[in-house]
Amino acid sequence: CVAAGLAEVVVSQSDWHYHQGDGSAQWWGGVWAGRMLQSDFAHQAQEYGLADWVELNQIRQAWQGWGQLPDADFVMHHHQVVACRSPTGLSVL
Repeated sequence: CVAAGLAEVVVSQSDWHYHQGDGSAQWWGGVWAGRMLQSDFAHQAQEYGLADWVELNQIRQAWQGWGQLPDADFVMHHHQVVACRSPTGLSVL
């Protein structure tokens, strides 16, 4: 970091947790179900030959089904890095 001219680096992490207990799994499943057919993801999956409309629809149905499971649980880990560069070389944080 110092070699790159960074004055301060702050690293943190967080987890997003979706589970059936609070209804967030059903919501998250619905979000991804919608993305399977109506998003840049859907168009790119087809363009790159990763999936066709039939497969995307099957994945959409799977996301919807998962969101209805009584034990549905999903955790997404995030790692954040914020780095600042000061033109004067002084710390900016």
